Amino acid sequence: MTPIEFKNRYIESLPAVPDDLRDELGLERFVTLDTVTANRLNLPREVADFVTTAGLPESASPWLSFDFNVDGRIAPVDTYPHMIAIGSNSSGDDVCLDANDNYSLVYLNHDDLFRRIFINSSVSLFAECLCLYLGRRHRNDPIDLHNAIGMIDPKAIEIGTFWYTESLALENGG
Repeated sequence: MTPIEFKNRYIESLPAVPDDLRDELGLERFVTLDTVTANRLNLPREVADFVTTAGLPESASPWLSFDFNVDGRIAPVDTYPHMIAIGSNSSGDDVCLDANDNYSLVYLNHDDLFRRIFINSSVSLFAECLCLYLGRRHRNDPIDLHNAIGMIDPKAIEIGTFWYTESLALENGG
């Protein structure tokens, strides 16, 4: 999926709400990273293309937010210089690109001594899983989310990962 295909698919997967409310909630707001910063961070081409072209949703289910503000979040995490903070979850944990693991997406659980929790193997696989999650949650797509994510990124549904927890919670009504 190209970055633009992701953005279009993501927007199509959003819940149906009146246009004025959709604008007020900013459901379709995406944040992008400028190319100068992507180059400074030595992001691989695939990652750089994705975050500079389409970007990531400013706010996304399940409880994620992204911010490529150079003066704010996007910087190496102090105690983990190979982690580039690009957002957060609802608990305030940093969502990061892990440069030591091919720029996979992870979050650092601050309630568990900043334990690394795996999200996806790449930004593009994260985009695929995010769209699947939204389709299942907001459009009632008749898919087995857990298995669908596993088909895209098998590592993402291993016990203890972000999608393992979120996919099972959604399937169990959470």
